[in-house]
Amino acid sequence: MAGERQGLHLAGGQDPIWRLWSQLPGPWRGPVIGDDVEGWESITENDDYRINLTGLPGVIQAELAWMAHWQAADGTRSSVLAISQLANILRRAIREGRPFPPSIRQMGWDDAAALQAWFYASRWGRFPPHGVRARLPVT
Repeated sequence: MAGERQGLHLAGGQDPIWRLWSQLPGPWRGPVIGDDVEGWESITENDDYRINLTGLPGVIQAELAWMAHWQAADGTRSSVLAISQLANILRRAIREGRPFPPSIRQMGWDDAAALQAWFYASRWGRFPPHGVRARLPVT
């Protein structure tokens, strides 16, 4: 119908993230990203820090790996601390049965901020400092 927005359809029933995943160079597919990535020191914002995606659902691993690679391909430094912080929060949520969206693409600012606040409150008994909260929109 005229003026109606048509929804996107999966090609062959496959989530588009797996097409992007298949195009990633091997060292970017994780589950730990850094050691085998050529020029990692110039890509990461944090010298020798690695992105550890172990224990996360496959879709989220693929999304975060693709985001880090996209930042590097774009010529900016990968947001290693922000991605790693989110991965740590999600691993703890999995361990403790805390629900979260099944995909980063479905996770809005409110979801991410609530998870981060829960993580800090449950781990350290306080809310996240401003500088830590400010990294959330980067991912």
